[in-house]
Amino acid sequence: MATLEDTAVQIAGIGHVYYAEPGAPEPTAAELAAFDFDDPTTLPGWTWLGDTSSENLIEFEVDGGDSSVLRTWDRLNVRASKEASTTTATINSVNVSKDTIDLAFPGSAKNLTSGAWDLKLDGTVSKALLIVIVDGDLISGFLFRNASISGALPTLALDAFTEFPLTATILAPASGTAIAYYEPAKAVAGTAG
Repeated sequence: MATLEDTAVQIAGIGHVYYAEPGAPEPTAAELAAFDFDDPTTLPGWTWLGDTSSENLIEFEVDGGDSSVLRTWDRLNVRASKEASTTTATINSVNVSKDTIDLAFPGSAKNLTSGAWDLKLDGTVSKALLIVIVDGDLISGFLFRNASISGALPTLALDAFTEFPLTATILAPASGTAIAYYEPAKAVAGTAG
């Protein structure tokens, strides 16, 4: 039975999205507990995506993965199988920078004559993603070791920031599992954010 000390409930009040090349050094749980948003050296090798939407937080979706059961003439429920599934994460970036354009529309270029971006809408780029969740002095996270990222044209609103949706399809990495979860842990004194 879990005790109060064994439980950790967390609200995703503050979050940060980082990206790196697949195979980048992964933070340990202790290193994540020492995360300091104001000190980029606490996550070496990882680049902050920039501000993301607080109106439309990151959403995860699993497509497929249904189970089916086989029977024999003599017995029911003899063997179960599960179909393959695809996991995606939708990240709504409100940061409209070169980094966002490069992730959302890889292969796009700024037109030197007009100064406008010539967007390629059908490209993808492979990156590792690290989502850091901060709730007071608790820090947790999700690591996606290999994700195929593509973007879409923005969502516009009169009363909210313009959002560029980035869809990350989680792929199998060269080794290990596709996803790692860092359970909520107390932040090292003076860090977090």
